[in-house]
Amino acid sequence: MSLEKMFASIDNLRDTASVSKAFGEPQEAEGKIIIPVAEVGLGFGLGFGQGTTPESEEVPVGEGGGGGGGANARPIAIIEISKEETIVRPIEDESKIALAAIAMIAWCVFWLMATLRAIFGKQ
Repeated sequence: MSLEKMFASIDNLRDTASVSKAFGEPQEAEGKIIIPVAEVGLGFGLGFGQGTTPESEEVPVGEGGGGGGGANARPIAIIEISKEETIVRPIEDESKIALAAIAMIAWCVFWLMATLRAIFGKQ
């Protein structure tokens, strides 16, 4: 892939990774304007190199390169705008809350077991 094609692909990915592409344009409903808010991230990596023969370090034998990229978008809030007020409603990630609860339970069980071992001795 030529360098120009690679930069064109990066520009195309940057244009497609936006809040409006991931979650839509602002909408109007019941006298309110609803605006989606998202966290959008882009990541890229490139690598190029060449090899030489053991006999002559100055004559390149092969060369190559590669690259990759990706985009991620996740909703974080909704903004509701009405004539009376503007409200930002955060979107909570239930999986993170569940993982935090599991970690807290595991931590409590660990310390409970450590305390019982200290009191009653290891059997």
